[in-house]
Amino acid sequence: MISEALYSKLSTDSGISAIVSTRVYPVRLPQNPVFPCVSFQVITEPRTYTMEGKDAPNVIFQIDCWAKTHVGAHQLAEAVSASLSGFRGTMGTGGSARYVSSCLQRNATDLFEPEVNDYRVSLDFSVWYN
Repeated sequence: MISEALYSKLSTDSGISAIVSTRVYPVRLPQNPVFPCVSFQVITEPRTYTMEGKDAPNVIFQIDCWAKTHVGAHQLAEAVSASLSGFRGTMGTGGSARYVSSCLQRNATDLFEPEVNDYRVSLDFSVWYN
């Protein structure tokens, strides 16, 4: 699955892991999370077709960069963007490995979560893969 490949990429990138260690979570944060951390989820998987009629797999991921400070959230977002924006090549390992032909950042949004008093930068990436 492409989600497993993305998890592998995010959790093994040295720039990201220098900030979050192993705190990369699919879909949602654990209860009482330690910050900074990253969570990610699929927003949509639009079905598109080539001229040959074959499905060209594409997924839009939302990657949330969480921190206790506004600056910390942006530093983490910069590390994620540096790792993924423009990425092309094999993402993941073993059976979860996928060839990514295009990984493009589409959006970035500043957010504050008053319930937990934490900052978040939400990044959207469009990933085309085989």
